[in-house]
Amino acid sequence: MEASLALTRRRAEAVGRDKPATPDMLQEARHVVDQFLVDLEAKEAMISGDVGSKALDAAEQFGKIVNHPAKLNMGDCFSYACARAYRTKVAYKGNDFSLTDIGW
Repeated sequence: MEASLALTRRRAEAVGRDKPATPDMLQEARHVVDQFLVDLEAKEAMISGDVGSKALDAAEQFGKIVNHPAKLNMGDCFSYACARAYRTKVAYKGNDFSLTDIGW
């Protein structure tokens, strides 16, 4: 969801700062993100109570809320927690995860 909304926002900004995004822009962004996930062979992860607890741990250790340099937001904390719980990698852009203990 976060990736689709970010792509839609950028598309709307490219058209004009004062122009809102359109449903077609969001649909196109969803298609791009869906195809990216297929290309990555990404798998769905269940958000259990344990993952939720690990997400809170990530916020406490690396979160924007505690002013850590990684500045993980809510979605980032859940990605971090899933990576820990399922012993997998996180696909990311930027430097946020590189400032954690899973920054491959």
